[in-house]
Amino acid sequence: MRIVVNNLIAVKSLMIDALTSCNKIVMLIFLACSIYSCSTKPPDFKDYDFVMDKNVKKKAVIMVYEALLHGEVIRKGEKVEYLASVDAKSYSQIYFDEFGNKLFEANYSFGDGKTLFSTVKTVRSGNRNNLVRIVYKRSFDNYSKTIYIFNSIGKLIEIVEHSYSKDQRKYNSRELSSYKYDSSGNLIEIILYDGKWDGEKLIPVLKEIRQFSNYNSNGGYQNIETYNSIYQLIKEVAIEYYPNSRLYRAEYSKYYQNGRLTDETRNYFVFDSNENIVIQRSIENERDELIYRTFDSHNNLTHFNSNRVASFKYNSLGDWTEQIIYRSNRPTWIVERTFTYY
Repeated sequence: MRIVVNNLIAVKSLMIDALTSCNKIVMLIFLACSIYSCSTKPPDFKDYDFVMDKNVKKKAVIMVYEALLHGEVIRKGEKVEYLASVDAKSYSQIYFDEFGNKLFEANYSFGDGKTLFSTVKTVRSGNRNNLVRIVYKRSFDNYSKTIYIFNSIGKLIEIVEHSYSKDQRKYNSRELSSYKYDSSGNLIEIILYDGKWDGEKLIPVLKEIRQFSNYNSNGGYQNIETYNSIYQLIKEVAIEYYPNSRLYRAEYSKYYQNGRLTDETRNYFVFDSNENIVIQRSIENERDELIYRTFDSHNNLTHFNSNRVASFKYNSLGDWTEQIIYRSNRPTWIVERTFTYY
């Protein structure tokens, strides 16, 4: 009888051990799913979708064409899928708020103009004292969420990115950059990161330090020093602001490699009343170049030196509806925007 009881106890012990092992396996699977995100979608997937609301004031549908010149008449040729120089995609639909800020962009297959393959959604939340802007990007099974954080006076202080892909099955988070200001609101430090750690902190890819001297209505100076990831000086810029004017500026740049000066440049700028650079003199070694830029009444660039680079047509509300892009003074591409207002 004692032998039977002992056997039963042994069997019970084995069953408990088996169940415990099973529970451990289940727990390990659960933890693995938690770590590697067994879901095929990010946890905030719904935030990538667009909801039409009262903030949407207009929509633009984009089409891109080749430009054909017949005598002095410019006509539309074949449709073009994508024009990188102006980031224009045929069949794209872009929604704007009342201030012209982009709220949502939907990009469709060039083949049929109906199959959605990527979206960009921008959300602004908070107020002037607590402003956050989030940009949600989706392309097939890849997602990213970029968060822009501002301080109490509306200055950008940090950019953080969260990315997700179906292959990785998890979110990756990294800080992209950080910004510091002095008591007057002048930007004094920029740090760019690549997501790598040295064991205690993120390793900066580039660090830019700005110093101001006598910066007021009487002009002043600004020095900008840029360092690489091993804290070597790679660029130094001295900027001179002319007295009682925001229309003139001079920049003196020095470039370094392994602690040695490799190049120097000087640039002098003249601005119009809208702070567009209209004249630039650039001096590097024996090269001395004058550059002229012309802008239309909507601050769009139309001429670079004597060459036409673009022309625009506008509707009665001031939105451009046609942009012709020129190369070597010849019309090359036509971008059309058809608007719907709400």
